This record gives sequence, C-alpha cells and structure tokens, in this order.
Amino acid sequence: MTTLASLLGERDDPIAEQMLSVLDRGEIPQPVEWAERQSFSQRISPAAPGLFSFSLTPYLRDFVASFADPTVTDDTAVMASQVGKTTALMLGVGWSILHQPGPTLWVTPTEAFARSFSQTRWMPFVNDNPELTAIKPTDKDLFKLLEQHYQSCTLNFVGSNSTSQLISRPIQLFIGDEIEEWQRATNDGTSALRQGEQRTKAVPGAKRIKCGTPKLIAGELWQDFLAGDQRHYQIPCPECRVPFIFEMKKSTLQWNHEAKDKTGIWNHAKVLETARYHCPHCDFQIRDHHKPAMLRAGAMHRARPEAPAHRRSRHLNSFYSPWVSFGQMAVEFLRAQDLFGLQDFTNGYLGLPWEDQVAGVHDDKVLALRRDDFAFYFRDLGGGLTCWAATECPCDPVIVTLCADPGQTKTHWSVEARESDGTAWLLAYGTVLSIEDLLKIVPLLEWPIKGTERTARVQAGLVDSGDFTNRVYSMCARSKNVLFPSKGSTAQFGTWGQSETRDYPGLILYTYTDFSAKCALYLETIAQKLPPRLWWPSNAGHEFISGHMGQKMVQTRTARGYTKFWKPQPEDHFGDCSKLHRITWWILEHKLGSTPEPQPA
Repeated sequence: MTTLASLLGERDDPIAEQMLSVLDRGEIPQPVEWAERQSFSQRISPAAPGLFSFSLTPYLRDFVASFADPTVTDDTAVMASQVGKTTALMLGVGWSILHQPGPTLWVTPTEAFARSFSQTRWMPFVNDNPELTAIKPTDKDLFKLLEQHYQSCTLNFVGSNSTSQLISRPIQLFIGDEIEEWQRATNDGTSALRQGEQRTKAVPGAKRIKCGTPKLIAGELWQDFLAGDQRHYQIPCPECRVPFIFEMKKSTLQWNHEAKDKTGIWNHAKVLETARYHCPHCDFQIRDHHKPAMLRAGAMHRARPEAPAHRRSRHLNSFYSPWVSFGQMAVEFLRAQDLFGLQDFTNGYLGLPWEDQVAGVHDDKVLALRRDDFAFYFRDLGGGLTCWAATECPCDPVIVTLCADPGQTKTHWSVEARESDGTAWLLAYGTVLSIEDLLKIVPLLEWPIKGTERTARVQAGLVDSGDFTNRVYSMCARSKNVLFPSKGSTAQFGTWGQSETRDYPGLILYTYTDFSAKCALYLETIAQKLPPRLWWPSNAGHEFISGHMGQKMVQTRTARGYTKFWKPQPEDHFGDCSKLHRITWWILEHKLGSTPEPQPA
C-alpha cells in the first residue's frame, strides 16, 4: 500500500522535504501552517491560483486556526462575497481529515449544490493535495461525490433538503454552508440546521462550523453570530495608524460628484476611478494600493468578549477582499439602488441582514406610561430578596399577575394589577438570581387596595420556559396553580393556546404568538395609547424603562414575499415581562367570556 511518506518521497521539491521533516519529527502542523503549503489550481481558485498564502487574506487566519482549537465548539462566520470563505472551509476540513479525523458532515442548501461543489471544488482540491490523495480509498466506489471514505474518516456532502441524511449517525465535524439558503424546516417542522447540529451531541470534542451570508435579522445565522464573541478585523489607517473596521457609510466610501452627468445618471467608469475610503478618525483618503499593507497589519477584535468561550463568531464584508476595489463597492452600491434596491447589496457585499422598518416605539411614548400621582419605594423582602414596589394598589383589581423572564445570570419579574376594563398598573418589579426564588417572592408580595380594607396578592402568572424548560416546569408545578410555563412561537398570526405538559400531569403550558403579543403591547398600548392602558410609577427605574425601549418592527424580502417581525433587542427582559402580562389578560378575557375562542399559536 502506498504510504504518505513514500508518496511524498517520490516528489523532488522543497514542499515535500518540509512535509517529510515534520512527519519525521512526529509533529502535527497547525492549520495555518498546513494551509500555506497547499497549492490551488486555476480551476479551484481562479482569483489566486498557485501556492496558498494568508498574505492576501490575513483575516482568514483566525477562522482556519479555530479548526484546531479544542475550546471552540461553535464557530459562526458571517461573510460577504469574495472574501475567501469557501477556501477557508476547504483548508480547515482538509486539515481536520488528516490531523483531527472523525466523521464529517458538510451540509449545503441543496443536494444539487452539494454535488456541484464536490465535483468542481472539493475533489480537485483533494487530488491536488498529496497528503489527502494518499489516504483516499483504493476502491473508487468508496470515493463518490457525496460520500467519501478516507482511511482516517468519512466525509459526507448532503443538501439541507435531504432530511434522512440530517438525522443519521453521529458526526464529529459539522459544516453548515450558506445556511440562510437552506430549506427552513424539515418534514416534522424542526429547523434543518438544529437537526443537523443534534448529530454532534454524542461525540466528545465535536465542532460545529456555520457560515454564509445573512438574510434575516431573526435568521439562524445572524442570531448565532450575535450569540458568539462577534469578531471583526480591525485595520490601521496608513496615516494616523488608529485601527478601525471597514464600514459602508456616507462619510467613509466617497467618489467624485462630477462622475454624475447632466441628466443625473452616474458614470460608473468615473465612479470606479475616483472612489476612495476615508479614515473615520483623520479623514485620510485611503486608496486601493494602501489596502494590502493595511490588511497584513490588521488584527481580530472581539466586540463581545463576555460571550461563552466555546462560542466564536466573526463578520467580514467585501471591503476586506483583495479582489474587490473601493470603486467596485461604490459601483455595486449604485447599481443596487438603480436596479434591485439595497437589500441584495446589503446581504451580498456588506454581509449584513436587511431590514425595512415598518413601525417602532419612540422613547417618549415609553416614558409617557409614567404617572405623576403614583410612585414606588425600595422594599427589602428579607433573605437577600429586594424589589421596587408601590405602597398600595391604586385600583380594585380583577386579577394580580406576576410574570417572569429567566436569563443566564438572573431572572427578571414584574407584577401588574388589572382593572375590569383591562387597564394595568405596575405594582412591583425586580430580579432574583435563581428561577426557584420566584416561589419565595410570591407569598411576600401584598398591597392594601386603595379605598378599601382589602389587600391585593399575586393570583396567577406566566414564566417564559424557552431557555430553562425543565426548571421552569418544575418550579411552576410547585407553585400550586399560581405560576404557569409559557412559550412563544414564530408564527405571524394567532394569539394563544394551551396544552398539558407531558412530564407534569395537570400543569398547563400556555403558548402564544410572539409577533401578535408584541404588536398588542408596543403598537397598540404604548405607541397608539389604545385601551387597555398601562401605567407605571413616576420613578420607574432606568433598567425597567430601557427594557421596553428600542422596539422596532421590520420587514425583509424572502422567496415568498415580505416577512414582518420584531427586531430582537438586547436586555429587553422587563419588556418581555410586560408582554407576558398582556397575554395573561388575553387568557382572562377568554375565561370571562368577553373574547372569542383562543387561536393556538
């Protein structure tokens, strides 16, 4: 049998001698080192054929290196066109097959795409690489377009629409390529991406690489990027040396205004010739010839260093590409405006999700919920539990509800009292470290009802169970029909529904349409001041108020038309509590017989 050493020994060149030297020492080359020994033919890499070098694309070093980092389990790469994403993936997978072998699954949008990629890019890459060629099976039936059995491991290419391939045997390395183009769900309605990722759970040290161009803010690719450490490649200005990130702004990418003719039409040739990038710090005019040195002097910067260490993410737009000039970026921007609108340019060249704002809530509308005749005070509940609360309940309520949104470090909660017409008064809000602490909070909260001798106490409430399902279910079951788990759906229509939980007999799970609930709270109650009204104390704290700010409804173009959704907002936990209170009112209205039957979410 031909061995790797004997195969390399037949070659009389410096690369072979260097590789043999590494083998003799018993060392495993790191991915970046290994990558720069690979040669790409014109067919595989028409933009840069020959011996691969990171000198052209130094921003890819970090991505390729992560294939060997044992601390990284998830790496999400949001990349625009022509920055070298596919080359980086091939280098990373090639290194893994040789030096970190294990069952590998490479998922593309469709099976036809997988076949084409394997035939035109991957297999020529393998055949041009003596190390990979040496471990190919001798039986040609074991080395096909979609299924390849190397001596060290197997590699399978599948399309996201091949449901059966996504749920078969475990894998060590999962590659999700262009995931925003995938079939959105499998036959049973679950996410194709999440179903593919499930196959790595039983394999110690498994790694999931997800990449592509984003389309939707709420899409899985962009959300996975936001969950990671959000790396950006900073480059220094040739003049002031202050590092910055390439961005598309009026103040940065500019071209000569004389490039427009008398009819107002841009002369693309003149735009291409005169375009330059202005340093955001010193306004120095950066030309294309400056870019190579700037890229070599650049470094990755983590915008979110507090992210879990195992979740890495990165973003690169086409400005970084050595094959895309500033003039080309300007011309593509102008063409997109004239022909298709800016969504395709934003997705493909800036590597950003597109959004058309349809509606939003201004900060002054949120602040208008405060009443001058109503105030809170700080209350020590004992046992390390505190909150901000009213001294009395300002209305004679039909129900008092506590709703909570569990988070990674603490759980946010609030209490509202409802009048018979649905008007809501905030009675208290706070945070607890543990979800189970809600059981301690409930019996401690009590208010005298204004104008009566009666008191108001928490009677019911919803707790979000999306992230900590079992703990929330267990806690709610122990609350003795006071607190109930809830879960939102991504549907565009409907209100709420209910079902009995499987493992906790008698415990009801309330499901709701998140889009509808936010429309009711933010557009109707807050922005338009429609009934039922909502009132807060005059001294509501910044954390509580800011948890309701910044809400925007946006729309984006999809294959089926336009889809509207609420843009995810950071730190909106108290806003989610208010949303759950609104859902409890929907439920109560139904039970009182004043609304139609629920429409399951």
